Amino acid sequence: METFDTLGKDKRLNDSSNVDIYRSLAKGQYYTDFSFLLPNTSFPNQETLGRNAVYKYNHRLYTGEYAKGKRLVGLIDNKECTMPYKMLSTNFFKLTISKLISLVFSNDILIKSGDIGRDKRIAALVERTRWQEGIKKFFKLVEIYGDCPIKTYKDGVSAFAPYNGFKVVASHDKQQVLGYVIYNVIYTKTNNKVMASHIRFEIHQKGIIFERVYTYNGNNISGTIGYPVEFEYNGRTISKDGNTYETGIEDCELVQWGTLNSEADGVYGQSSFMDIKDIIFTLEQRLSSELHIMNEHEKPLLILGAQNFRESEQTGGYELKVVNGKYLIRQDGEENPEYVTWDGKLESSKQYRDDLMSFFYELSELGKTFLSGEYVGNISEETLGNTIKSAIDRGNRDSLDVYYVVKNSLYTLCRLNGIAIKPEELTIVFSIGRTDDDKQVAEIIKTMVSADILSKQTMLEKYLGYNSEQAQAEMERIKIEKGGYQHGETD
Repeated sequence: METFDTLGKDKRLNDSSNVDIYRSLAKGQYYTDFSFLLPNTSFPNQETLGRNAVYKYNHRLYTGEYAKGKRLVGLIDNKECTMPYKMLSTNFFKLTISKLISLVFSNDILIKSGDIGRDKRIAALVERTRWQEGIKKFFKLVEIYGDCPIKTYKDGVSAFAPYNGFKVVASHDKQQVLGYVIYNVIYTKTNNKVMASHIRFEIHQKGIIFERVYTYNGNNISGTIGYPVEFEYNGRTISKDGNTYETGIEDCELVQWGTLNSEADGVYGQSSFMDIKDIIFTLEQRLSSELHIMNEHEKPLLILGAQNFRESEQTGGYELKVVNGKYLIRQDGEENPEYVTWDGKLESSKQYRDDLMSFFYELSELGKTFLSGEYVGNISEETLGNTIKSAIDRGNRDSLDVYYVVKNSLYTLCRLNGIAIKPEELTIVFSIGRTDDDKQVAEIIKTMVSADILSKQTMLEKYLGYNSEQAQAEMERIKIEKGGYQHGETD
């Protein structure tokens, strides 16, 4: 008997018209206790099922799979006919995510802890564990799904799609999280037949992780939880009563849950595709209609006069006059045959598409210049920054939505690796839209300070991401290194 994990695919919802309705049916029916762990319980609940359906649909938008097998219905001569659906070769859903990720992570994340020695240790840890790479994946997934769990280990972080996870929230306060739950269905292969046999739960709370395995009857979408059992999993034994692990971090969980646009739901997030999907679908439908019309007129019609036909002795009908089965016979005085060509007047449709693209640029907040990279002449960095300001604003807003999730992940990583630090001592700055290199920054700081426009402390906070305490500590260290002051002295 062979045991392994697998992730099934929910193919029930391929039509966007049903997704939002399906989600709204159980929206708000969140888990508020851990009674789902009781035997003979249907799992998961309708809220989780609806949310998973929306997640999977949003993933199909990102990959372009949503257009597979899709056809348009049109009227030709008052008769319904189907036309092939043409997805734009540039998937706008994927394009917006790719461009936004490039903007947010075009510069390294600035990390400060208020202590130079500790900063060096944290920087080495971030590099060794490739923490920023994990955060980059987390940011991409939270943009696609609106939600993304991230689990921090001693050796790094793991961001993953939110299908098999949920929050348990307090019934009186949905913002109070009692625990983060991750689950996976375990399939067993017996006699070449694969069946769902068990389900494993991993519950994360501050300072502890609880793990337990149950028998299970169902599939990766839904089923019924049986009874707890002892189980061998990934080289460890999970007891029938479950295993409890202490993390040593009493003020934070090892799993964090990032949400984007959480105002739409209150507990979970909303994909960044929500505002632009209807515009993109309309663009694709318009393009599909135009291509159908153009394809229908690729072969011109040939107009022939009656003189070019003769009565067939064999069939009694009419046939073209030919020589050797190839050439038309043209009699004296007859006009030449001519082709009817289509002038392809689709100006109004093109104007409609241009209007839709304007709406797309506006709703995505990324703008034509940023998405296409088109600009005229030698544009300055300042002008370019102003041109793509809406994109920078969106990047800053989205990074702020997940800021404390990112910060808690780094805090947890430091603690797991023996770096003594408090959450409030960490400062993380996403250098979004910054194009200045260190030399340019140094020149700007020098000029502003020399001209008595801004203080050194303000410049450190503005350009290097220091908080007030860190900036003061940095200036004090500079004085000590110059030899003019001893630690603790003041002006």
